[in-house]
Parts: sequence; C-alpha cells; structure tokens
Amino acid sequence: MSLTNLLRLLAGKPLAVLAGVAIVVLSLVLLWLGRPTEAETRLETLETRLQALQRTASLKGDVAYFGPGSVCAGKLNGVWQDQLGLAVSGAGLEIADISVGTAVATNTKAPLMAHPVRLKASGAYEAAVSTLEAIDRFRPVLYIDRLALRNRTDRVELELEGRVFCK
Repeated sequence: MSLTNLLRLLAGKPLAVLAGVAIVVLSLVLLWLGRPTEAETRLETLETRLQALQRTASLKGDVAYFGPGSVCAGKLNGVWQDQLGLAVSGAGLEIADISVGTAVATNTKAPLMAHPVRLKASGAYEAAVSTLEAIDRFRPVLYIDRLALRNRTDRVELELEGRVFCK
C-alpha cells in the first residue's frame, strides 16, 4: 500500500489519525519519563567499581586489599564455627553438618591461611534466604566458593563450601 493510498484511507477517519498520533506522542513522553535521571552517572560509578575490583582480583592477594573485618587476625577458633551455627539456626534452618577445616597456606604475597568451611542445612526457602543474608554480614567474611540450593517438596536444602582467610 502506498503512502497516498494510506492518506486517502485515513482522510475519512480523523479520529483514527488523531488517536494514532496521540498514542505515539504518549509513548514518547512515557519513555522519556521512565528513564532514570542519574542513569549515566550510576553506570559510570558501577564501571569504575568494576575496574577497581578487576585490578584487585589480578593482584597476588596482599592483605591490604581485603576490606576491614574480612580477614581474621591470628588463628580461627571453634567460637567462630559456633557463632556461624547460631546464625544459621537463628535464621530458621536445621543444620545437618557444619565444619571448619585445618588452615591451608595460600599462594599470596602476605602470609594468608585459608580455612575451608562446609555447611549443609535444610528448612523453609525464606529461612535459606535469611541465612545467606546473615552469612553476608558475618565477620570475618566467609568467601563462598560453591553454593547449592535444592528445592524439595516441603523444604529446601542448602549446601555451601567456602573459605575464611586469616593472617
């Protein structure tokens, strides 16, 4: 259909033309209003943070690059494991297994030791999410290497393997 035929067809229907123009204008206004005002600034900030994280990840693990409270001072003792257990059960999960292994030397500039941590628990989905939030706030930081959340009929099973670093 040519443009002239389309114009002749629409010439007899001014309301249809007006409605079409109104829809296009309204769509453009909503698109303009829906765009966050500081989107470009936030994107630049995120890109800067990503570049900083990439630089830090490429370093050989100097302790200075870990955030405050993320590395334990000295030896990790049984109290940390007990507190982790309380945090997990306090969030509502039933613990099947929790263990903190013997420290292993890491391949870093600083003398860091890594304690392997294993956790198996089950319960409601909301409790599993609360557990992950509690672990995120836990200090020294538990760096998660593997996380599995399996849905069963009446519960979820959480399996976690990670490491805690100590000076």
